[in-house]
Amino acid sequence: MKEIVRYHLEPQTGIGLRLERGQVLRVIDPDGEQVSDVVAFASEDTSERLSSGRSIDYNNTVYLTTGHVLYSNRSNPMFTILEDRVGK
Repeated sequence: MKEIVRYHLEPQTGIGLRLERGQVLRVIDPDGEQVSDVVAFASEDTSERLSSGRSIDYNNTVYLTTGHVLYSNRSNPMFTILEDRVGK
C-alpha cells in the first residue's frame, strides 16, 4: 500500500516537494475560491520547467482539465491531470 502524505498550507504560503514518476499530487481547496500556483522543475536538469504556454498550446485550450498533459519548456510531458472537480 502506498504511503499517503498530507500537508495543510495556510493561505498565501507554499511548500516544495520532490515527486517521483508515477506519484500523484492532489491539490484540495476545502474553503473554495483559492488559486494554487504550481511551479515544477525536472530533477535531472532544473533549467527544464513546467510551461503553461506550451501546455495551453499543445492541448489547444486555456481550460486545462481532466486528461490534459502539462508540458515543460522543452515540450516534454511532465504531468497528466487525472481529475478536476472544479472545471473553469
